Amino acid sequence: PISQGRLESLINFQTLVCELTGMEVANSSLLDEGSAAAEAMAMIARTVNSKAKNQFFISERVHPQTIDLLTLRAKYFGIELIV
Repeated sequence: PISQGRLESLINFQTLVCELTGMEVANSSLLDEGSAAAEAMAMIARTVNSKAKNQFFISERVHPQTIDLLTLRAKYFGIELIV
């Protein structure tokens, strides 16, 4: 029941963000920084023309473990990660 309530809250928040911003998609499952960053990168990869845009920029000030996770995920999306 608790996890179902959390999922419902997340979908409601995503829906609200979409309605307020006019965006087609929104992401709110921020389980931790690394997962959130990887989900954001994956969402962007699915919404842009991947043949024309295959680079993802990330600040060098981001936590090293987050950069490591993004590097791993970027590899499978065919994205060049630029730090």
